[in-house]
Parts: sequence; C-alpha cells; structure tokens
Amino acid sequence: MIEILFLLSALISVFSLSAITVYLFAKGFPAIWEIGIMNFIFGMEWNPTADNPSYGIFPMIYASAAGTVGAVFLSVPVGLSAAVLLAAVAPPSLANFLRPCVDLMSGIPSVVYGYFGLTVIVPLISEYLGGPGNSLLAVIVLLSVMILPTIIKISENSLRTVPVEIIQGSYALGAAKMETVLKVMIPAAGSGILSSIVLGIGRAIGETMAVILVCGNAAQIPRSVLDMVRPMTANIALEMSYADPFHESVLFGTGVVLFMFIAAVNIVINVLSGNAAKFKDKPPHYLL
Repeated sequence: MIEILFLLSALISVFSLSAITVYLFAKGFPAIWEIGIMNFIFGMEWNPTADNPSYGIFPMIYASAAGTVGAVFLSVPVGLSAAVLLAAVAPPSLANFLRPCVDLMSGIPSVVYGYFGLTVIVPLISEYLGGPGNSLLAVIVLLSVMILPTIIKISENSLRTVPVEIIQGSYALGAAKMETVLKVMIPAAGSGILSSIVLGIGRAIGETMAVILVCGNAAQIPRSVLDMVRPMTANIALEMSYADPFHESVLFGTGVVLFMFIAAVNIVINVLSGNAAKFKDKPPHYLL
C-alpha cells in the first residue's frame, strides 16, 4: 500500500507537469503559427497595440538570456567558493553561523529582493556608472544574489557526499588540503554542482517580480549593460491584464519559448551531470 501511495504521489507530479505543458502549448502555439515561427522568435519589434501590430520577441529573448548568463557568471564562482568554505574549510562554529544566513536568503520573497534592487542597486548604478539605473546590469546583479542560496546549499551537500576514501587517498599521497578540495572533491561532486547551476538558471530565467522593478521594461536590444531591457517573464506579467484574446495567446506563446529554453538547458546540463557522476565510480587517475 505504501508503494502504491508513493507511486500515486509521483504520478501526481508527472500529471501536473503534463497538464501545464499541454495547456501552455494549446494556448500559445496557434498564435506562434499564425505569426510565423521565425517572425515571432527573431522579430525585432514588439508593438501589439498598434494599428498594424508587431509581435517580435527577440529583444525579450536576448534580455532573458543575457540576464541569466550574467547572473550565473557572477554567482557560480561566489557560490561554489562559499560551498567549499562551509563543507571543507570553515571551523564548525563559523559554518553553523553561516548556514542559517544562507537559508534565510532562500526565504526572502522575490518582491523584497526587487524593492532592495530598486532602492539600492538602481541608484548606485545611476550615480556611479550613469544611465537611468534600471538596466540589464541591475537585473544581472539582482539575479546573481537571488540564486546564490540555491548554488551554495546544493553544492555544499554535494561536496559533503564525496566518498571519504577518495579524500583520505589524496591526503595519503601527500596532497594539501586545498589541492584535495580543488582536484578531488570538486570533480567528484561535479554532478551535484551542475545540478545547483541548473536550478539557479531556472530561478534566474523564471524570475518575474524582482526583475520588473529593476529592468526598465523597454523591449529593445541593449547596446550596453546600462540600457533598459524587458525579459520574457516581465513582458508576460506586464501585458496579460489588458491583453485581447489574440494578444493573450501571443503572451502564452512567449511562455512556450521560455518553456522550451528551460527544457533545453535542463537536458544539456543533465547530460553533463551524468558524465560528471561517472567520476564517483573510480578515483582520479592520479590516485590509481
């Protein structure tokens, strides 16, 4: 009976995902087909309320991709370093103090992050770098902070699951502590670290409220990181309330593109994670 209960629980998750996927494609794909897939994805102009409306979402795709890549570029080195600190370097007293702080960061609502970005990050960018402050750079900085807890927690747990025999073998061969961390522990925990990056990417590209407050909401290709942008999630949230039926279908089409992008990233990273997991089956070549 318990096995059946667990199976039903798993099937509920699968059914929920399937229902969301079917509904999203049913609502969005007809509009994409009518506009034209190439015109929709690579169109440079978004003006759904004009007499001759335009539905090109490439500026939003570019903004979402640039914000996500920039956030990952900033947060992964910091998050991985913090995970190494908590898992292998910090004394227990310091680690026990820092872990609740990381957990607290995970529980802060998105709108609070957005308000912090609007009142702190945006004015700092405007004062010291110029421009309006609401910009791609503000999006990158804010998202990098928001995905840090995910990367830190999962990476730390992965580092803690590295077989102790491999670590002891490294020490027995004369490797220093940091050499063991960099050349043994991190490669052995590679699949978990990549999983943390996947979840961080999903959080970054799917974030809405915080991004709306700092991005500037201009549907354009930015010429620099100081220009205003409008990611796909912000575009959906801003225009869904007043959209007519076809406009609403187009916004669902934007959600379809976002869904496909996240699915592609997950597939690629999962393949890499599977390759990294093979490391745990045998010690590194220099320990054989």
